Amino acid sequence: MSAVNLTQRARDILREILGDEARFHAGQLEAILACVRPGGHTLVVQRTGWGKSLVYFIAARLLKEQGRGVTLLISPLLSLMRNQLEAAQRAGVRAKVIHSANDSQHKQIFAAVMAGEVDLLMVAPERLENRAFMTGLWQTYLRQKCALLVIDEAHCISDWGHDFRLSYRRIRSLMTQLDPSASVLGTTATANQRVTADIQTVLGVEMRVVRGALARDSLQLFTIREVMGAGERLAMLHQILTRKTGSGIIYCLTTRDCEQVAGWLKQHGHAVEPYYADIDSDLRIDLEQRLLNNEVKALVASVALGMGFDKPDLAFVVHYQMPGSIVAYYQQVGRAGRNLQNALILLMHGYEDDDINSYFINTAFPKHTHVREVVKQLRAQPEMALGELLRRVNAPRDKVLKVLTHLELGGLIEQNGGEIRLIDLKARARFRHWKEVKARRVEEYEGMKRYLAAETCLMRFITQALDDHTAPAECGRCQVCTGHDPKFDLATSALIPQAEAFLRPQRPLMFELHKRRPPGKEFELANVIPKQITTGMALAKYNEPPYGRMVYNGKYVDLQFSAALAYQSARWILDFAEEFWDVKPTWVTAVPSRRHPLLVADFARRLADMLSLPYHPTLVKTEDSPQQKLMENSGYQLRNLVSSVAVDGDVLPQPVLLVDDITDSHWTLTYCAALLESEGCSAVLPFALASADKRG
Repeated sequence: MSAVNLTQRARDILREILGDEARFHAGQLEAILACVRPGGHTLVVQRTGWGKSLVYFIAARLLKEQGRGVTLLISPLLSLMRNQLEAAQRAGVRAKVIHSANDSQHKQIFAAVMAGEVDLLMVAPERLENRAFMTGLWQTYLRQKCALLVIDEAHCISDWGHDFRLSYRRIRSLMTQLDPSASVLGTTATANQRVTADIQTVLGVEMRVVRGALARDSLQLFTIREVMGAGERLAMLHQILTRKTGSGIIYCLTTRDCEQVAGWLKQHGHAVEPYYADIDSDLRIDLEQRLLNNEVKALVASVALGMGFDKPDLAFVVHYQMPGSIVAYYQQVGRAGRNLQNALILLMHGYEDDDINSYFINTAFPKHTHVREVVKQLRAQPEMALGELLRRVNAPRDKVLKVLTHLELGGLIEQNGGEIRLIDLKARARFRHWKEVKARRVEEYEGMKRYLAAETCLMRFITQALDDHTAPAECGRCQVCTGHDPKFDLATSALIPQAEAFLRPQRPLMFELHKRRPPGKEFELANVIPKQITTGMALAKYNEPPYGRMVYNGKYVDLQFSAALAYQSARWILDFAEEFWDVKPTWVTAVPSRRHPLLVADFARRLADMLSLPYHPTLVKTEDSPQQKLMENSGYQLRNLVSSVAVDGDVLPQPVLLVDDITDSHWTLTYCAALLESEGCSAVLPFALASADKRG
């Protein structure tokens, strides 16, 4: 088909999809023709709502009509693929999706693709690690019949980007196997020049970049510059949801905050629901549909609700906490105002934001110590089973797997069915590059703080951060341009004490001791697992206000735990002991420490006094050992305890309250409970001031 005929056919398909008056946006037709051109490589960087999906839908139909083959779309999120599937069907594209939630349909979909009954196939990047997909469909059919490879949200392939996904790096290998006539299209709304350059470097091809203006005329951008307590933010959310018409999204950084914010708003009569990655897939689909149908006022969501979620009349996006970069922020607020004149965008930020974002930045890449230890073990034994490597490396399983994926994509190792082989003895991990990326992400987070304090147009600030300098000096709509600041009304201010009371925990936390020994002959005969009670009680989550923050201050600032912590602990032990353990304690002992010999023991004595119980120091540290928090998997954690903790005193046969300050892996309380049981104690009741929830 000639270029003229292709252009006309593309316009015909557009009118078929959107109506007789439909016209292409600037750059859309250019991108479609580039996709249909054999061997073309194109990167489209356009604002949300511009119509990037329309480009590959129309291209997929044109390619199929020409008998050129199928379009393969790499898409990062299930929610995004669901929206894309519905949009493809509306566009007359015969589309299928393969993901973890439709396993039973995979063979049927494979057969439909190979029978030529599918125009466009969507998969997540992790599918490129799946043996059944790669051998059963890619190698046997798609490798030769893929006419267009679409990399949606292409910024995910760059570790300079805000949504870096390691699995995206496997696309490079896919591209090297494509037929030379196949075209490649990358699409994103959030890539600055550094990221667009890195995308091309990672993919190993030069791409034609189609970039448009990123300013959004319908968004009214506001910030609250002052750091706000959680109670203040909850009150402000109530004010917004009471006043604002339409439905929207409230973004939080953590799952716990999604649950907590939703709980508060529900308590005050708002139809909201939490939404995050760990929610069951069917429930997530239902929640998305309820938001699309305006059956909920808002979803209180993590980043799991983001890329590609398409609700044209989304009326507001509010951030309860500050995201890590301007590009991440732009991507999230871009969900709003696609078909509205005015959409409210408000950024709030709390005291916890720095800690949360620092955690995300610091855990984006493997620890150097983990990488060096894995490589050291493989150099000593170049071929090794995964299970053996896990026993040798002082790191949690998920961290070791992350290291191995980085090493595999870097060409240092090969993995095959749980067997690992070192193939490059001299190659090194990209430590310097990771350090540079980390420094860049720190700078990007500082950019968010500058955005909060900006005294120039907020829309222009955002677009310039994305290397788009076409926005006018003033949008005329944002907080700076209008001079209107968000403020509390009197009724909202009166709610702040209620919100603060809501945030105080109403009951202790429950955690579970270990019930199985780690692998290894050294543990087979040892008495390391308690046979009676395996449920523990904790006063709070570590470092979370109010009690978790008091634990932090007591351990690292005041060097003594406060009377308030002792009082609250005693109160909850009296109120909840029988619920947690079926019995109440009759005496108290403490987990020993050589580094802080008085800290926990002093607290346990004071707690025992409040409970009117005797205190007996029955456990001792027999030798100095590394800090338990430095032991990062179960084998190392337990081995560290077995060699350094023992009973040295009378153990009463009655139920004992075993006190520790902070529990993370729970191995310390597990082993100490087993020791006390072995010496005749009938029941050991584990209690910690704070739980850090870091199981190895």
